[in-house]
Amino acid sequence: MIFTDPEQCGTETRQYLTTLIAAGWRFEGCEFHQELNKLVYHFQTPDGVRGSLDWRTLQMEASIYTKEIE
Repeated sequence: MIFTDPEQCGTETRQYLTTLIAAGWRFEGCEFHQELNKLVYHFQTPDGVRGSLDWRTLQMEASIYTKEIE
């Protein structure tokens, strides 16, 4: 099941999701991936590339945009 509301994807990721959305990424949802045994987050980047990130990669991507803002 894919959750399309960022609030349904965990409070610990809220700041990272908010950062990427503010940077122009389009959040498409999150879901629990059985084979990986973890949540994955689906996005479309500002240049139109679709992809999925796990929590660690989500955190790293958001930190890039946070550093650019500072």
